[in-house]
Amino acid sequence: MTDKYTQFVSSGLGKELARKLGLPQPVVLRRHAPGQPLVPGPVLVQGDTRGADELA
Repeated sequence: MTDKYTQFVSSGLGKELARKLGLPQPVVLRRHAPGQPLVPGPVLVQGDTRGADELA
């Protein structure tokens, strides 16, 4: 689902106007797909509680 700003700055006129005004170009976000890992690599769990030790 895209929003109005993304649609506007993706169009020819909107892209040129956004560039001239110094507006950011939104990036396409990675979405979760069923069966795929939630993150692409290892995750660091840090803390000094017993719960953090159990998660690690």
